Amino acid sequence: MRLSPSHARNLLLANSVRRGRPRAGLRIPVRGRRKILRRIDRLVRRADSEDEVFYSDEADIDLNPRIGTTYMRRGKQLASSPPERT
Repeated sequence: MRLSPSHARNLLLANSVRRGRPRAGLRIPVRGRRKILRRIDRLVRRADSEDEVFYSDEADIDLNPRIGTTYMRRGKQLASSPPERT
């Protein structure tokens, strides 16, 4: 299905959607994070070719995030994901 830009704009306006920048989110520090990461690194380095290493959670850490524009409902400002610091 193809929509013209003006029709897409009209649909967004009809649904009270606006374009704006999300507010910067808060960073919640985790105590001992460096120690935990060092321990994980040591375990991975010790693994040999017969050991299986699985990561249950991955995150893209950006220390200088760009907060670009996005679409959000009128009256509701989204919060951006803050960078994780180790």
